[in-house]
Amino acid sequence: ATNQACEALRRAHECKERVIRGMAAQRRAAKHSDALARYDADGDGRLSREEIASYAKGEFGFELTPASLDGICRQLSAGGAEAPGLVALEGMQRLKVAVGV
Repeated sequence: ATNQACEALRRAHECKERVIRGMAAQRRAAKHSDALARYDADGDGRLSREEIASYAKGEFGFELTPASLDGICRQLSAGGAEAPGLVALEGMQRLKVAVGV
């Protein structure tokens, strides 16, 4: 009986941790979606080079140098060669890290 109770407690703890991680992931996704909507001036669902610069200024309080902006756009481009410098929702965490560095 003691082993069963311990096993049930362990499973309950694992389920709770899974739920907490899922909720945290949903909060992060909502924050990224909100930031994308806030800085996506043209409403295309992606951040252009100018919008990325606005994001850096608005969220972190500093202006990116042209070289930094070039590097970020090159690394995170969602559009490929036909649309360089565009960052979609999936790239928002990487953008945050790139700008924050």
